[in-house]
Amino acid sequence: MLFGLLFASLGAGEYLLIAAAALVVIVIIVYFFAERRRIKAKKFEDKTGVEFGSKQRFSTSDEVTDKFDETANATYTKGDIIIAVDETLTAGKKQDLTPGKYTILTSIEGVENFNVRINGLVREVKHNSVVILGEGDTICPVSHAIVLR
Repeated sequence: MLFGLLFASLGAGEYLLIAAAALVVIVIIVYFFAERRRIKAKKFEDKTGVEFGSKQRFSTSDEVTDKFDETANATYTKGDIIIAVDETLTAGKKQDLTPGKYTILTSIEGVENFNVRINGLVREVKHNSVVILGEGDTICPVSHAIVLR
């Protein structure tokens, strides 16, 4: 009833002004929530290097396995190398990788064994296994994307 008395005394110009103000408030609120989601996604992508909302199993912890149930995690830390399926990297002085010892992790949840082509030979590798790459050695994931740590 109070609103009825208030709006009864307003003219057409005041109605338009109130409607415009309400529309501005709604747009500001929507922009605020969209910006919050964008910032959250950007922080996640900066931390992991993975698109926000993807089904890959990355966590913010540096541990490779959970302490409670010993399930394997893939964490992305600074210096990790993500290799897509059928992407071949070569170890060497002026190549893609530096020769050395790497831990191979899979990024797909529920997959513990996967195929990797090392120096042209395909072999089954387990999550969290170690490979040593020398000068001129190549590595290429066959079945799933991998993370070299």
